[in-house]
Amino acid sequence: MRLIIFFSFITVLFSCSNQKNNTISDIPFDTKTFFTAEIKRLNKQHILLEKEIIFGDKNETKLIDSIDWKQELNPFVEIDLLKPSYNGLFKKDSLRIDEYHYLIAYSTSDKKINLKKVEITFNILMQKPISFYFLVSENNTVYQSEKTLTYFVDSAFKIEGAQHVKLVDDIKYAIYARIVKH
Repeated sequence: MRLIIFFSFITVLFSCSNQKNNTISDIPFDTKTFFTAEIKRLNKQHILLEKEIIFGDKNETKLIDSIDWKQELNPFVEIDLLKPSYNGLFKKDSLRIDEYHYLIAYSTSDKKINLKKVEITFNILMQKPISFYFLVSENNTVYQSEKTLTYFVDSAFKIEGAQHVKLVDDIKYAIYARIVKH
């Protein structure tokens, strides 16, 4: 009888909680902090960056040995899911990809927000993100643009985009970068 009372007490004790507290799953992933830490981590490594820049019909490829990671990853740092103006505007979904990976996706159809979609793939064993995908879109009466940013931890990143301004030719651009360890 004492055992039943003890387990009942423990169950009640652990089931009572402050409902106002967010659980980790309720809080969006802190992308800004992740990429700020990623800049610091990459600055400590001696690696090369193979970078291809495409603007319209022009193409340039270069190998960079002195990398300004703050500049290279700034477009990723600027995306901050924890902005107060985003609060409650993103729908969150999760999907188990396979036994080692799961995906968390945030999306919105709110026309006032340029950030439309974020997908983060995690390695279950390491409990760390391994890739990021961002979709940024802006439409108004004069200007339309769409940009995708993809980051693969310890491997590569790419930024692709297109802009359409009335009375001006469309602009397409891309940056492909691959981390080269030596």
